[in-house]
Amino acid sequence: MLGLSKRLPPIGNTLVSNIPGPPEFLYLKGARMEELHPISTLPAGNLLNITLFSYAGQLFFGLIASDELPNLERLGRYVGEAFSELEQAVFDAHQTLS
Repeated sequence: MLGLSKRLPPIGNTLVSNIPGPPEFLYLKGARMEELHPISTLPAGNLLNITLFSYAGQLFFGLIASDELPNLERLGRYVGEAFSELEQAVFDAHQTLS
């Protein structure tokens, strides 16, 4: 509101947060909510906000970016691919130990 982001250099340009959600499914008027996705804000001076939210044993990512960060869809795809690789590596390591 004060325009300070144009006068002061930002401390960083990416905000990352992890929000633990409920470990069990929630219901709304008897209907089970299958997924809950994070929706966050983009503070002044930041280009990207990445939020990780857990819900009923699953993880959901939320990515929000300013117009100055092109290709957000591509970044989202890369995050999904990297997380799948990590998940597979953990699974493989567990199988090796068993």
